[in-house]
Amino acid sequence: VHAFMVWFVVIVIDLQIYACQWHFVKLRAFWLKTLPPLRASTILVEGIPLRNRTNTQLKAFFTEMFEGRDVVESTSIIIRTQALEHAILARDTARKAYDDAKQQRASLEETNRDSDDETSSQMSTPRRMLQASTQALVDSAVDALKNTYENLERDCEAERQRLRDQISMVESWAVENIIGHAVGEESDEDMMTTHMRRHSSVQTAFKSALTEKLLMFIGHTPTFEEQKIDSLYAGMGFVTFRTR
Repeated sequence: VHAFMVWFVVIVIDLQIYACQWHFVKLRAFWLKTLPPLRASTILVEGIPLRNRTNTQLKAFFTEMFEGRDVVESTSIIIRTQALEHAILARDTARKAYDDAKQQRASLEETNRDSDDETSSQMSTPRRMLQASTQALVDSAVDALKNTYENLERDCEAERQRLRDQISMVESWAVENIIGHAVGEESDEDMMTTHMRRHSSVQTAFKSALTEKLLMFIGHTPTFEEQKIDSLYAGMGFVTFRTR
């Protein structure tokens, strides 16, 4: 009787667990279908090796994983924008200081105007000189803050342009590498080898990332292209797949 009750409890609990899991799968499938298409079809990819760390190469990698089918809508690798973030923070700080200074100047001008209207005939010459010198100092400070803000705004735009140029250069390298790799495959590999290579894409990416870490550990000097890619792109990004 004891053994029967043990097996009865085990079987009932097992069936209940599987039933709950199946119910959860159906609920999750329904939830995914109700999500916006972009959110439902986008995944986060981490640990991207340098050989795949461009939008072009990452898209080619996933296309190869799905045996050449055009299933990838877009790829977006996270860009290292620390310098741009610091420039924007400095610009916003300067803009706030400039706006505050303009408000203070407007308040001072209004105060001076009111005092001129009320006691224009009774105001002494030293007081007029003090008022004029204070107004001149405030105007000079506002102009200096304006120049600082405009210079920082130009720095932000220059950093944005630098990132755009670097992205264009790195992606052009990726296109050239993919074209050259494809030409070499057509001349050296047969269909069976290509089919086997497609199914080993995950293992290749893992080995590439592992090799990368090992080379960094033993003091490997990265190439110019690798340095540019690593300074521009982080090791993670988003892949959006096409929806039917």
